[in-house]
Amino acid sequence: MHTPSSQFLAADPHVSTWLSASAGSGKTKVLIDRFVRLLIAGEQFSSILCFTYTNAGAIEIKQRLQLRLQEMSESENLQEILSALLQRPPTDNEVQRAKTLFFLSLRNPQSIQIQTIHSFCKDFLLQQFGVIGDNEILNQAEATKVLTQAQMLYCNECIPSGKSFFKSFLQRSNDHDCAQVACISNLYQVASKNHTP
Repeated sequence: MHTPSSQFLAADPHVSTWLSASAGSGKTKVLIDRFVRLLIAGEQFSSILCFTYTNAGAIEIKQRLQLRLQEMSESENLQEILSALLQRPPTDNEVQRAKTLFFLSLRNPQSIQIQTIHSFCKDFLLQQFGVIGDNEILNQAEATKVLTQAQMLYCNECIPSGKSFFKSFLQRSNDHDCAQVACISNLYQVASKNHTP
C-alpha cells in the first residue's frame, strides 16, 4: 500500500485483492472502503463476510465501519465523500443508499459479519450441526493427538487379534505420530483386500 491510487485499486470490490502491508499503511481503511463500496453498490450486510486475525481487529473494523456509515449519513458533503471513494461522481441511487446505510446497520447489527476465521468456523458448526456447549478450538498439536487417538482406537477395534503383524506395529507406533498410525491402518486395509495373511 504505497499510494492513494493503489489503495483505490485494492478497495475495488470487482477485483480480488491480496492485501499485505506494514502497520499504519492503511490496510484497515482499504478494507472499510471496499466494504462501503459493496454496500453502496447494493450488497446486503449479511452477504459480506470479512475475516480478521484477531477479535480486537474485528472489533476495530466494526467500529470504524459504523463510524464511516454514521459520518456519511450526517454529512452535508456526501457527494464529495462518495466521489472520492468511487473516483467518479455518484449516481442519485448511490447517494440515497449511502444515506441509509448507517440506519440499516443499526437495525440489525448481527448482520455485519466481521470476525476471525475461528469464530466463523465455530458459528458454522453450531448452525449446521448443532454443536453446542463449552467447546474450544484445538491447536495443531492437540488436533494431531486427538486424531491419532481416534485412529489408534479404530485400528485396535478393526484389526483382528489374529493379525499380530499389524498389531505389533501398532503397539510400537508413537502415540503422537498421526501419519504412522494412518499408514498402519492403510496397510491393513490394502492387505485385507488382497487377502494377505
